[in-house]
Amino acid sequence: MTQSPKKNVSSIKSDESTLKEGDPYAEERAQENWQWQHALSQSLAAVADCIRAIPPDELESKFHLLLAYAKANAHAIARGYNRSCLRLTDLLCPLLDKNESAPLDFPDTLGHFQQLSQEAVLNLLVTYQIPEIPDSDDERRIDLARYLGVSI
Repeated sequence: MTQSPKKNVSSIKSDESTLKEGDPYAEERAQENWQWQHALSQSLAAVADCIRAIPPDELESKFHLLLAYAKANAHAIARGYNRSCLRLTDLLCPLLDKNESAPLDFPDTLGHFQQLSQEAVLNLLVTYQIPEIPDSDDERRIDLARYLGVSI
């Protein structure tokens, strides 16, 4: 993959809704997150090109392959998107549970994630069947953030 160009991220640092004020690594992290988002966009564009290349008369017969690909990569796509979220108002992409649905208590935004109650964090860990749930509330939130691809 070609290296993506550097994006001017100074506006992210000065925005009042950034995740952490005074963080000396904010610009570096913002650049890295933008590169992840850029790579994800390129991957999705390549998938779209592949779908467009399928002749219309074969599309129906290939649908099961496309659906299997989407299901197999749904968590990776959602995590990649969530990794790009920096502002408290950025929307999060839910990861599907074992029933292929978004949990009801999934946070809408990065800010909502930070405000999740201890009970909601525990419920999400159980819903996603995370093994070895830590005793500490802080460690539970960190494990959930890692699972969802959220930078905290």
